[in-house]
Amino acid sequence: MSLINKARTGGRWKVALALAGVVAAALAVSGCGGSSSSGASSTSTGSGSHGASTAAASTWSAPNADLQNTRAIGSSITSANVSKLRVAWRIPLTHAGGFGYYANTPVVGQDGTIYFQDLGYNVFAANGKTGKVLWTHRSGRTGGMPLGEGPNGVTVVNGTVYGEMPAYAFALSAATGKLVWRTPNLAAKQGQGFNIAPQVHDGRVYLSTSGQLNGGLAYALDAKTGKVLWRFQETKNPAERQAGGALGTGGAWNTPAVGPDGTVYFGIANPYRSIDQATNHPTKLLYNDSTVALTPSGRLKWFYQAIPNDFHDWDMQVSPIYTESGGQPVIVDSGKMGFVYVMTPRRASCCGRGPSASTTGTTTMPCWRRSTSSTRSCPMCTTPAHSAASRRTWRSLTGSSTSRL
Repeated sequence: MSLINKARTGGRWKVALALAGVVAAALAVSGCGGSSSSGASSTSTGSGSHGASTAAASTWSAPNADLQNTRAIGSSITSANVSKLRVAWRIPLTHAGGFGYYANTPVVGQDGTIYFQDLGYNVFAANGKTGKVLWTHRSGRTGGMPLGEGPNGVTVVNGTVYGEMPAYAFALSAATGKLVWRTPNLAAKQGQGFNIAPQVHDGRVYLSTSGQLNGGLAYALDAKTGKVLWRFQETKNPAERQAGGALGTGGAWNTPAVGPDGTVYFGIANPYRSIDQATNHPTKLLYNDSTVALTPSGRLKWFYQAIPNDFHDWDMQVSPIYTESGGQPVIVDSGKMGFVYVMTPRRASCCGRGPSASTTGTTTMPCWRRSTSSTRSCPMCTTPAHSAASRRTWRSLTGSSTSRL
């Protein structure tokens, strides 16, 4: 939905956020249509929420269009007219973060206003038709904050824009950009802070730090006040929470999904470990490199770990998707390990295979996994000098032989 154009202007580099004319017009029309007050779905399940339904969203007001992260959207853009898209306006972005200027998807309010956040963590509201900036909320970042990398981004629900700075979360008035609330610093200075766009459902704001020195943390906040309702430690064993060192262990990089029953699904990242650490001190390091399912109250329902004992920085960092396959609900998740995993959201065996996930904290098996590469091998066996030891470690941790992967 956005194009990033880099232009050399006046001897300095800057980036412009640009939207194509047909896109801006289509968004403005859909944003003013007769959709629900949530703006992200045709139904709503609670105050301060995007509706948890499988219907295509009428307005792109959530980071991935809807609570399920499907990116399904009702639109007038088709294969027949997509080639006619042209840039309608652009906004210069002059504040960079550690990895450039921009790395998220804009969201759209009911009236067609577009909200976005640059990698300097500044938040903007712009008229979707003209590109006129309506207000700007400056981040005021200082050296006292943790490293901010992105992707970041915002979501808009019931007239409020929710987002994060590297150390804390905030809410702004969608109409004026004025601060509604901000939390105290929730992310430690050592580590990678907050980098994801939050998800909002049923009066709760769901978000997570990325890797932290003492383990990444998922949070639920009260949407009206910012009060912390619960936190979930993404590295299970307290003794292993510093396994990744200063860059952190666990954490999340992308927006969680919310199922129709309110279950929240996070994709959890990796520990920053070396191959020698993984070989000499093998451990599963739950819940790193996993998809976790949490109740609305923050209790762990189940998890599936894709890569135990990770040292590759492979993550399970992609936003989980709640969808259907063959008429059955499934969770789809993936990461840099090169496999796509499809899991049952039910607390039962997956597609009639694998162990039961009937107790809290028990792993659930994927329905299937498909490699994005033609090579299938033990994910720990890519370094020849360590391949034999790695294979033994992999089998001891998973109970699997490489032929079963």
